[in-house]
Amino acid sequence: MKAGLLRGTLDMFGEDFIPSKIEHREEEAGTVASTLSITLQGGRPSHMFIYGPSGTGKTVLVKWSLNTITEILREKGVKMEWIYVNCLRSYTPFKVMQEITKEIGVEAKFRTKTEGTSGMTTEFIRALKSTKPGTYLIVVLDEVQRLFEEDPKEADVLLYNLHEANVGLDGKAHVTVISVSKDNRLKEKFSESVRSRYGHYGLVLNPYSAQQLFHILNDRANQVLHPGSFKDEVIAKCAKAAADLNGDARSAMATLRQAVEIAIREGAESLSIDHVSKAQDQNELDNLRHQIQHAPFWQKLVLWTIAYHHYFNERSGSTSAPVYTKNIYETVEKLARTMNRNPSLSDRSYREYLTQLEAASLIRLWPDNQGGRKGRKTLVELAGDKALTIMLAAEKETGFIGELGETREKLALNPSQRLL
Repeated sequence: MKAGLLRGTLDMFGEDFIPSKIEHREEEAGTVASTLSITLQGGRPSHMFIYGPSGTGKTVLVKWSLNTITEILREKGVKMEWIYVNCLRSYTPFKVMQEITKEIGVEAKFRTKTEGTSGMTTEFIRALKSTKPGTYLIVVLDEVQRLFEEDPKEADVLLYNLHEANVGLDGKAHVTVISVSKDNRLKEKFSESVRSRYGHYGLVLNPYSAQQLFHILNDRANQVLHPGSFKDEVIAKCAKAAADLNGDARSAMATLRQAVEIAIREGAESLSIDHVSKAQDQNELDNLRHQIQHAPFWQKLVLWTIAYHHYFNERSGSTSAPVYTKNIYETVEKLARTMNRNPSLSDRSYREYLTQLEAASLIRLWPDNQGGRKGRKTLVELAGDKALTIMLAAEKETGFIGELGETREKLALNPSQRLL
């Protein structure tokens, strides 16, 4: 490809890239900075909570603010350092403490996780006292809700220990925790002792608008692409699609990066609307697979069954028609038994899975008002035309590829053996 597209690196579109300036989060960045600047008077900053849906800039806000404020404070003689932990990767309190202690130079080994968590907390305090006296240490726990999904009690203990570390440090160093989460009701899962110690201070980030996303994407594109290699309409298409998807900046950046990669593969010297359309199609499939990958087993099986119904009608030449949720439930139980899986899906959990799948725009639900004296029933159908993609992804993720795959192929070849 001739020179004319890239001037920077594609990594600048990635979620780990921290821009030199932050857009449309200036007020929130100022709030974080003012909270941390209490250190100029010798005070320990309060713990903070930052909430917001995925892609609202929570992580970028925290990292950018900490990079900026630590440099300013350093020039004023205040020692501040920060440690970032992604709880999706370090998803237990033991792993979190491992990462924190490693960052401050402690390589302690323990026989058990219980012993390790408390032991590493002790080593953490000792190391801060001896190697970083007078330091204000900010611990960022990103996606902290993951710890409470894994083990609420141990997660609660971790937050308690990080706060109480300040007692053991006896003023020789200080620890502040910034918790980042998409769950704005996370505090309801805290014990009363942790809730009272962490206070009620928090920031809530709202989704970006299409105009805000355009500004963010355009600024980044100007850093990565050569002038004249893209038009406003290309950036606007990425921004609008993301704004329609809950204002997700991460999704918008991923689409833009994917579009650039497609353009490079095609040998293009400019980025076009067509490149963005292809990227959106690919990202839609990737997001679909990601949603299915992280869903519980029973939810995957429910989705597979609904997708199968859609797929069966397509293969048999019938017009796609909705089915009663009761029939789907009975089929899920039948499939579970064929896979030697104890059919323990409760009616309540089933209804919750259906609600979550509808919220994710994977299915559509509506009441059947034709029920008459038989009572009100609910109909369900697949949203969109990705039946086979959903089925294949669900089969892979359930771990029962053979059973589900064999069932699908047998029924596709012999439509008379339909499940519903």
